[in-house]
Amino acid sequence: MELLKTGVLWVNTIKYLYLRQILHRALYICRVPFYKTSVYDRMISTPRADFVKMRPFVPSPLSKGIPGIGEKVSIGRFSFLNHEVDLGFPPDWDPPESLLWKYHLHYFDWLRDLYVLGEKGRSCARLLVTDWIENAGCFDEKFWHPYPLSVRIVNWFKWSEWIGEELILRSLHKQIRHLASNLEFDVGGNHLIKNLKALIFSGFFFEGKQFKGFKHKGEKLLERELKGQVLPDGGHFERAPSYHLQVLEDLLDLAVLFKSNNVLAPKFLQQTIERMVNYLPVVLHPDGEIALFSDSAIGNAPPSQDVISKATNFFHMEKFTIKQISLDCT
Repeated sequence: MELLKTGVLWVNTIKYLYLRQILHRALYICRVPFYKTSVYDRMISTPRADFVKMRPFVPSPLSKGIPGIGEKVSIGRFSFLNHEVDLGFPPDWDPPESLLWKYHLHYFDWLRDLYVLGEKGRSCARLLVTDWIENAGCFDEKFWHPYPLSVRIVNWFKWSEWIGEELILRSLHKQIRHLASNLEFDVGGNHLIKNLKALIFSGFFFEGKQFKGFKHKGEKLLERELKGQVLPDGGHFERAPSYHLQVLEDLLDLAVLFKSNNVLAPKFLQQTIERMVNYLPVVLHPDGEIALFSDSAIGNAPPSQDVISKATNFFHMEKFTIKQISLDCT
């Protein structure tokens, strides 16, 4: 009976997928055994740090963290999905928790909370990054899954100057090379946007033909994806307020990255941001919180005021006339 239920679940999942999604997923599964070998690890690794050439790089403005969370992280206490766990210090990078909880651990979003602790937080961040590289720095199906990989890459880029570029250089180089061959065409949606964001960031950080190619590839695929993912009304096609804010924040991060490095952001990027900002009143309550429908929940999207503030500070809000929408529910 259990086998039958599993079979029905698989059928109900696959029937909504395109053939290319199924083939891409099958290809990834076939590659995984090779990814676990030392041969593959050597293929994507660079022999010495001085082989990696950095470009002059201006990171995006850093987001503010919460001191209380930073203090907990500094002693090995991590809280995700309303569940706090003492992992010790350095932490157990593969604790007996849910896969999604472990993904959050490996995102390194908590670097911003350590940042507000000053030098204490920096020392802690350097220790944690070093320990991660030593214990999770080779391919693992969970922690090198393209989604947490993409989020981690961008976070390491954003905090690279504070952490110390020499510490993360080779590992970042290695992670990006793996990601570039494993974009989530099987999942698509907001996951693929995260992947492409990381590729574009890499082109601003590293020199060389390969990373210039990654950036170009990321921009071209992003333009294609946004044509399908952002609808004419400005809403994200997954119709989940959380995903709308997540994708909008990713696009704003990219636009700010272009501007900070004195590079003109692509026109399609600016136009898409404008449409998505104008759509915000549709998915937000008067108090600024997201509407809780589809796959949305409080806490799994960036605060709307932070997103609007980023648009205001860097793209002159007068260009984004947010429509005041009144919905008559009587």
